[in-house]
Amino acid sequence: MLGRVARLRTFDPIEGALVLLVLALCIDVLVAVILRYGFGTSLGFYDELARYLFVWASFLGAAVGVKRHGHYGISLLVGRLSGRIRRAVDVFNTLGMLLFAGFLAWEGLTMVRLTARQLSPAMEIPVSYLYAVIPISGALMILYLLPHLARQLRGRA
Repeated sequence: MLGRVARLRTFDPIEGALVLLVLALCIDVLVAVILRYGFGTSLGFYDELARYLFVWASFLGAAVGVKRHGHYGISLLVGRLSGRIRRAVDVFNTLGMLLFAGFLAWEGLTMVRLTARQLSPAMEIPVSYLYAVIPISGALMILYLLPHLARQLRGRA
């Protein structure tokens, strides 16, 4: 770390929630394994809770990946393009991601509405709680992509 200055990161509530979700998932699975193999019993909601936590962590993790520009891309061809064409491809890529995030948000809201009266079998909570993360994730992706698109259009990305 010689010569490098450590940057302090500000607290991001989405990343904090993601840490808590993964921690809760680990605890849930650990307790389920201990009860099942240590005591020969289990509680019915552990598997369902793990599924819900995993889905929420996956979708929020995808939004954080968009924020950090951490998703994979194939840069072999794009890296060989000239500056203007590369910028146009980057803008097109970001617009495509915005379109997909908008689709997630819109269709996710539809799923939430359709499942509002269904109850989950083990925990007996509305299934819409599971699907609520889809429009939330789509909206977060849009919020994270818009400033990036603005920087790309100004030529600063």
